[in-house]
Amino acid sequence: MGIAHLKSQLKKQTELLGEFGKRELCLQTAILERNWPAMDSVMPELERLSATLEAVERRRHSIVTKLKLTAGLEQDAPFAELVLKAKPRDRTELTILYRNLQIAVLRVKNHTSGIDTYVRNSVRTANTVLGEIFPERKGTIYSSSGAQSPVRGSAMVLNHEL
Repeated sequence: MGIAHLKSQLKKQTELLGEFGKRELCLQTAILERNWPAMDSVMPELERLSATLEAVERRRHSIVTKLKLTAGLEQDAPFAELVLKAKPRDRTELTILYRNLQIAVLRVKNHTSGIDTYVRNSVRTANTVLGEIFPERKGTIYSSSGAQSPVRGSAMVLNHEL
C-alpha cells in the first residue's frame, strides 16, 4: 500500500464525485421541473454513491495516514508535505490528482448549494403565501392548558406550481 495505491484512490474518488455531481444535476432538473417521480428515482442513486464515496474517503484517509507515518510526518501534516516526501516522478501526478479531487469537490458543493438555495426559497415563499392567506394559522397554536395544539381546520391542497 504505497503511492500507487494513493493515486488509484484519488482517481476513483474524483470519478465518483463526478458521477455524484451528474446525479445532482439530474436532481436539480427534476426539482426545477417539479418532476417528482424523477426526483424519487435519483435519490437512491445519490444515497448509494454517497455511501461509496464515504468508504473510498475512509480508505484514502487511511492510506494517507500510513504514508505520512512511513515518511516520518505527523498525522496532521498537510498533504503537500507528503507530496514533497514522494519521489520526484510521483510529485507532479499526485499534485494533479489532488487538484482534480478538490475541483470535483467544489463542483459538488456548488450543485448542492444551488439545490439548497432553491428549495429553501421555495419553502419560504410557500410559507409566506400561506401565512397571508390564513393569518389565523401563523405561528404555534397552544391549548388553554399551555400545551402545543395541532391546527384544526379544513385540509388544503397547495398547487405545486408556486
